[in-house]
Amino acid sequence: MKNKETKITINLEGQLTISRAEEINKQLQTVLPEINEIHLNIENADLIDVSFLQLVYYADLYFKKNNKKLIINAGNSPVLSETISQAGFENQLESLTKL
Repeated sequence: MKNKETKITINLEGQLTISRAEEINKQLQTVLPEINEIHLNIENADLIDVSFLQLVYYADLYFKKNNKKLIINAGNSPVLSETISQAGFENQLESLTKL
């Protein structure tokens, strides 16, 4: 049996807030069974709130439990790091981000 390494990049932009949490969660759940590594590209996010951080945190827990990898790419955008700092998520999400 081959262990096929599968990766995908999901580009998220605009407002990553509670109003889009269900949509983002569905995107992640759709690809979970067949993907081993997901990159969330949020370089073009205008706004990120705590609900997005919680979604990413719990997705990462699920990924780790299932030997999968979740990586967040925020590029040079300060939006993610500011939200992480304000919400007190530094320790929980530090290993996920490629800032």
